[in-house]
Amino acid sequence: MTVETTEGWALAPDIAWARTAGGQTAVMTLEAGQPLLLGASGDVIWDVLVGGRTPEDDLVADPPVPLSTTDVTVQVAEAFGLAPADVAADVHAFLEMLEAHGILVRVRTA
Repeated sequence: MTVETTEGWALAPDIAWARTAGGQTAVMTLEAGQPLLLGASGDVIWDVLVGGRTPEDDLVADPPVPLSTTDVTVQVAEAFGLAPADVAADVHAFLEMLEAHGILVRVRTA
């Protein structure tokens, strides 16, 4: 029996995040200590990645399920009322940017 695996995205274990008074998301790795402020579309992607959790939730004890790029793209497209193809390149670039900052890691999912 062959189990198909897909590359997905998971939150790094050493991140912290908050919402500013204006509702903007700030996220950082504890090692870097420099927050990354997300824009409006970044906030939507972040909400998909954290699976509806809030900054008060313990992401280490109860981490969100890793998501594939396709899963993230579809959910973001739905949030904006667009076709997945219309947002795919931007979503992928944003996920890679979060990875470069150490906020996301690539994982294999079954």
